[in-house]
Amino acid sequence: MDTKAFNDQIAALIDVWCERRELGALSGILPAWLANNGLTDGWGGLADALHSLAGSRQLPDSERQTLKRLWVEVDYALRNR
Repeated sequence: MDTKAFNDQIAALIDVWCERRELGALSGILPAWLANNGLTDGWGGLADALHSLAGSRQLPDSERQTLKRLWVEVDYALRNR
């Protein structure tokens, strides 16, 4: 997993959500993203947040698909350590 590319995708979603004032999505991702210490527990917390937000019907389908893809990427990386 390319961590920089991964984080750039999350940062792009956060930028869009800030512009739209999508407070629910921001409150779901920011704590886990900012607290990610790069260790398994940090990535696990971020995976949980991504999975939770991917199921949100308040977000457009394209954003939910991006969240799901990112969650799968993290989940795969965690399972194959």
